[in-house]
Amino acid sequence: MSSANAKLSNAEAADSIEQLESQNEKERLKAVQQLDQGVSATKVKNAMTALVKQLKVEKNLKTKFWIISVIGSISAKSDNAAPAVIETQVIPALVETLTDSKERDVKSTAARSLQQVGQSLQNKADTLSLEQLKKAISDLNQAYTALSTADQSFAQTPAANISAVQKFLKREYDSRLTQRITDFLQKNPWLYSTVILLIFYGGTLWLRPQWLLLLPTELKLSWLKPVELPFEIVRYLKYRPRVLDAWVVMRIKSARERFSLKGTVSDRQIHFFSIPIIIDGKTQKLTPQNLQSIFANEVFRVLIYGEGGTGKTSIACQIANWAMAPDEAERLCKHLMLPVLIEEELDFEVPKEKRLKEAIRRELRLLTTDKELISEELVVRLLVDRRILVIVDHFSELKPETQEAIKAGVADLPANAVVITSRNEKILGTTIKTCLKPCALNAELLTLFISEYLSKLDKRSLYSDDAFLRACAHLKEIAGQREVTVLLAKLYAKQMITAKERGTDQNFPTSIPNLILSYLNELNQNQDGKNHQLSNSAVRQDAKIIAWECLKKSYQPNSATVDDILAVLGGEDAKVRLEHLDENHLGIVQQQSPEERIRFVLDPIAEYLAALYLLDINRDHTDRWQEFLLKVDSLSIETIRDFLLAVRDCCLAKKIEVEIPKFVLERLEQILA
Repeated sequence: MSSANAKLSNAEAADSIEQLESQNEKERLKAVQQLDQGVSATKVKNAMTALVKQLKVEKNLKTKFWIISVIGSISAKSDNAAPAVIETQVIPALVETLTDSKERDVKSTAARSLQQVGQSLQNKADTLSLEQLKKAISDLNQAYTALSTADQSFAQTPAANISAVQKFLKREYDSRLTQRITDFLQKNPWLYSTVILLIFYGGTLWLRPQWLLLLPTELKLSWLKPVELPFEIVRYLKYRPRVLDAWVVMRIKSARERFSLKGTVSDRQIHFFSIPIIIDGKTQKLTPQNLQSIFANEVFRVLIYGEGGTGKTSIACQIANWAMAPDEAERLCKHLMLPVLIEEELDFEVPKEKRLKEAIRRELRLLTTDKELISEELVVRLLVDRRILVIVDHFSELKPETQEAIKAGVADLPANAVVITSRNEKILGTTIKTCLKPCALNAELLTLFISEYLSKLDKRSLYSDDAFLRACAHLKEIAGQREVTVLLAKLYAKQMITAKERGTDQNFPTSIPNLILSYLNELNQNQDGKNHQLSNSAVRQDAKIIAWECLKKSYQPNSATVDDILAVLGGEDAKVRLEHLDENHLGIVQQQSPEERIRFVLDPIAEYLAALYLLDINRDHTDRWQEFLLKVDSLSIETIRDFLLAVRDCCLAKKIEVEIPKFVLERLEQILA
C-alpha cells in the first residue's frame, strides 16, 4: 500500500475501486478511505464513476459521508478532474444527496464537496469543450438552487462560491466566439446572408465602435425566406470593450466637469495624500500606483472605513478622479471609468431589485450630456466590464432597507467595480473586499497635514516655525482623549488662518465643540454683504436644531424632511433661515432627492451640533439624561460611537456653563471604554 502522502498506484486504485462494490461494509469504507489519498490522472474518471454509483446505493451513513468527502477531495487534488466531474454526473449526484438526506453532517459535507467541485471546474475551465462548459453551467445552476433553498448556515458560503464559479464559466463560454460561430455555421449553412451583415457590424466596430450601440441587436432579413440575425453574435459585437471605451471617451470630459461640481466633491478639492493609509493591514502612501493592482481585478470591492471625519469621502473622491485621469500612468485601470456617486437613500417606490440600477442610471444621466436615461442593457454591460465605478458614500449611515438594496444590486447586476465608505468595518459581512483605513493623525502627521494645508493656500508664512508648532500642539491638547481627524485638523487650520488675518490669534478655540462653533461663525461672517444676513448666535442655534432633528431617531447622522425641519425651526422666516444654511449659502446642509430631505454635508459637524443641542435641552434634568442613556443602551454602540464621543466632548467643554449630572459623564466613559 502507498504511503499516506502519495497517490495510489494504478493497481492500488483499481483494487480500491473494485472493493467499492463489496458486500462487506468495512471493506467498502476502507476502499473509500484509500481513494482519499488521490489517484493518477488515468484513474480519475474511473474513480469518480465508481464513487458516484456507490453514493446512490450506499446505506451505511459513515461510508456515505466518506464517499461525499472523497469526491470533493479528488476534485480538488486532480489536475484533470474537471472533465471527469462533468462526464460522471458528480454534481447531480451531490445535489440529490444534499436535497434528499436528512442528516445535517451529510448535507454539509455535500455542500462543501460541491464547493470543491466548482473550484476545480473554474481552475480548469480553459480545458473544457463548449459542450462541457454548457453542461457544467447547467449542473452548477442546479447546485446553486439546491444550496440557496437549503435554509442552513453551512450552505451560504458554498452557494455564493458556486454562483461566482457559474458566472466565471459563463464568461468563459461567452468568450469563445470563434468556436461558437464555427459550430453555429456548421449547423446553419444558410447563414451566408448573416455573415455578410456581420461584415458591416464588424467594420463598424473597427471604424466607429460607438455607432454599434445605435444598431439593433435583432434584425430580420428577407432573402427568399426571413432570416433572423443571431442575437448572441450581435450582442457580443455591440458590447465589446472597444465599443464601451468609445462610449465612455465621448462622455469623459463632461463627467470630469460635472463630478467636480458635486457638493460632496467640491468641498474636498484640497487633498493631502502624504498622510498614509492602511491597505489590507499594510501601511503605505495613497497613490494610483499602489491601487492599480487592486483595480486590475475583474471584480473588486474596496471598503474605506474609519470614524467620522477621517477623510473617507475625500479618499473616495480622489479615487474617482484617478478613475477618470487623462494620463494612463495616473489612472487606476488601463481603461477610463465613469464614477457614479450614491450618497442618498434609494427610491423606495422602485422595486427592490431595480433600486440600485435606477439610481445609477439617474446619476449617470446627470454626469453625462445624455438627454435620456441610459438603457438598462447598456448600463449593465458598463457595470459588468468595470466602465462604471460605483461609489457608495456613508454606507453605514444609510437606512437598512437601502443597505440591503445596494448589497443585493451589487451582487445581482453585477457591479464589478465598487468603492464603499463606512464607519463600520464589518458592514459588508464576509464579502471579499480590499479594506482601506486612513491612518490616525499623530503629532508628526498632524503637523505635516496642517503645514501642507496652509502651504496649498499660500498661508504658511503667517506663522513662524515656533508659533506654528505651538498652534499644532494646542489642537492635540484640546482634542484630549480622542484622535484628531483630518476634518478637525482642516477646521483648525482654517481657524489659524482667520486668527492671524483678523488679529485674534490669542483666541484659539479651547475645545472641539468650540472649534465647531467657531467654524460656523467664520462661515457666517464670510456672508457679509449678502442677502438674509443672520447673527452668529442665530445661525448656531438653527444649525443645532436641524442637527438634532437629523440625529434624534437613531443617534446617527441622517436626513430629515424639509417640512419637519421648518416645523422645528418655527417662525415665519424659517424657510429663509434654512436656505441660509444650504449649499448655495453657508453650505453646511444640502437638499436630497427624490424626497425633499435635508442632510448635513459633513457628518461630524452634525454630531457635534446635535450633541450641543442635547445639552441645551437636557441641562441638569436627571430624568431627561436617564431617558437618553436608556435609549443609548438599546442601540448598537458601534454605530453611534462617534455621536457619543461628541456628547462626551460637549459635556467636558460645557460642564462649567451647564450643570450636567455627574452620572452622565461617568456612564458615557463606561460605554465608550
